[in-house]
Amino acid sequence: MAALASGDDRMARPDFTDRIVLALALAFLLAGLSGWLNYSLAFSWSACLALTLGAVLGASRGGRLGPFAWWFSAGLVLWMAVFALMHWLPSAPTTLWFQLPPATAAGVVALWLVPFVCVTLPYLMHFGRHTLDEDALATVRRLGRNPREDA
Repeated sequence: MAALASGDDRMARPDFTDRIVLALALAFLLAGLSGWLNYSLAFSWSACLALTLGAVLGASRGGRLGPFAWWFSAGLVLWMAVFALMHWLPSAPTTLWFQLPPATAAGVVALWLVPFVCVTLPYLMHFGRHTLDEDALATVRRLGRNPREDA
């Protein structure tokens, strides 16, 4: 209430982080509900959304995703496609891919690959330019310096 009385309209207009946290809560709610109702594909997609929104929350700087926006969007779509493929492929070991049933092979090969390509590699490529500006980098260097070197 004090924020509204002082003229701060933050409560009236949620910022980027507030919207992402709200979307994250809704994704968790959807995951819980779909898991309780035993809708495994909806649960999988809700979990993908929650994990992607967690990455968005961590990568945003000043309400912007910068170069991460396309990577995270592609990652979400690919991850959801892999889960759909896993639900569509047979899980019986009548045919084997990489010595695994097809649905399991898709999970083993693709589920770890998508976040690696669409989250980890973009962080490596853009961390210095997007996540840390020069002031923040100077602070990290100052805090990470060995105090014995200053003596």
